[in-house]
Amino acid sequence: MPRATRVWSIVGCISVAVVALAAQGGFAPAQYREGALPPIPIQALGGGEAFLELTVTSRGVVRAVRTLRATPPFTEAMSAAARRWQFRPAEEEMEPEPGRPVGATPRRPVESKVLIVGLFRPPTLNAPTFGQPPTDVATPSNETPFPLATIVPLYPPLALENGIVLVEVRVDAGGGVAGATVLRSAPPFDEPARDAARRWRFRPARVHGTAVASLAYIVFAFRQPVTVTPRPGSEETRRAGPSYGTLRPCAPRSSTKKLRIAAEDRASLSPWYRTPGVWPVAPSWVNPCIAPPYTMSCQSAAAWFISSTKAVT
Repeated sequence: MPRATRVWSIVGCISVAVVALAAQGGFAPAQYREGALPPIPIQALGGGEAFLELTVTSRGVVRAVRTLRATPPFTEAMSAAARRWQFRPAEEEMEPEPGRPVGATPRRPVESKVLIVGLFRPPTLNAPTFGQPPTDVATPSNETPFPLATIVPLYPPLALENGIVLVEVRVDAGGGVAGATVLRSAPPFDEPARDAARRWRFRPARVHGTAVASLAYIVFAFRQPVTVTPRPGSEETRRAGPSYGTLRPCAPRSSTKKLRIAAEDRASLSPWYRTPGVWPVAPSWVNPCIAPPYTMSCQSAAAWFISSTKAVT
């Protein structure tokens, strides 16, 4: 499908969704129009979550940003980007004037609340990471749908770089996800992001005491995993564990840094990393950046380096 056709198809779907939301009651939520996505803080050692509640004026401008859940440094990046977002303002039905002919109910733009969630994957595939856990710092307003169950998307096996995707989620009056649309695309991350968003569950938004359909926005950030692989052809590595590995991000032609790991540390490794023939993650023919049978996170390798390894060049 040509790019122009795809763009108009997305715009058409969004317009239909807004009309459907408005038809369900006297309130139509604010809708994202434009705005840059936050950068991915590559210096962070782990993943994180940032839940923000925006106050959007009747002109569609962000007047205030309130943090509901924070994880440094992701919260700061999300807040800085969200302050510059532009929205189509929320609308609500006006009271009909006495003596006016019956017809279409007039609507007016109003100030409203909008939920934005930033979910940043850690730079690993199957290992724990460093970094601070998310912290709830404020209670959401009743006007804001709030996630009760979230799903973290998987890193696509064939992806070789970072990616960030913006998904618009239509939350029904019962808190379920009625639909998810990718607004800012980054193939091949679109499908994992959309599939994960469809499985979220929310506490529904309430306007004037009544549960209403609403919109929420999720920024899914995928960070390329960092792996440690053994020296090719090393019989000792295959039998006893990695005595020599290459620390590198999962990307072609990347710069490398070599680590020599002490023999006593090999015995303390997880059996996944010591046992020949065991695949801790996807096989190498699925992801060329992963070499069996030893794959570990950058953070794990860094911890070994600090405690008992020696860098070589």
